[in-house]
Parts: sequence; C-alpha cells; structure tokens
Amino acid sequence: MRELENVLERVAVLARQNEVTISDLPDYLRQERQITEALHLELPPGGISLESVEKELILRALEKFAWNQTHAARYLDLSRKTLIYRMDKYGIQKPGHLVSSENNTGPTESD
Repeated sequence: MRELENVLERVAVLARQNEVTISDLPDYLRQERQITEALHLELPPGGISLESVEKELILRALEKFAWNQTHAARYLDLSRKTLIYRMDKYGIQKPGHLVSSENNTGPTESD
C-alpha cells in the first residue's frame, strides 16, 4: 500500500499535464510482466489432475520463498488472500507448523 501511495505522489508531482498518462508512470509499471521461466510438463498418457498440478506449483513457490506467502503469491500472480484460500483448500501447511482446532482436546488413546 505504501508503494502505491509513493507512486501516486510521485506521479502527481512530476506529471507534465493535468492528466496522468502512461509515460508519467515509473518504468517498472509501464513494462509488461515477462515470464522468466518456462514450465515444461511431461503429460502422462493416463491423464493428470489439474488440482495436483496447482498444489505442486503452490508448494514450489512457497519453498522458493521460504514460505513467505506474500512473495509466493506475487510470484504466482495471485493475491495473498487467494493463495491462503488455495493453501487451505489443498491442506498445505508450513512444515512443522501445528494447526490448532477448536475440537482438539488433546491426544486421545485408541483401543
């Protein structure tokens, strides 16, 4: 949010006309996002689950950024909220992270 405020202030001060144009924006906002890595998948003859591919991509992005959700979401071109939703959907948790449950009353003994 702070970055957006800074950009807007900069554009308001430096704009040459009464209207803001694309040329008034910083270079990194004018350029289209470039894909730096191509994804090559070997498609198995028996088919593949799109959900399993999505889950694997999310896991890889989280691992790449040491489980920083903000960076992983940005890398995947998702909002952080969407990333968290999909992590919940696929049961993805940071290794060693314990999730508390309202119904969890502690360890139980089985027969």
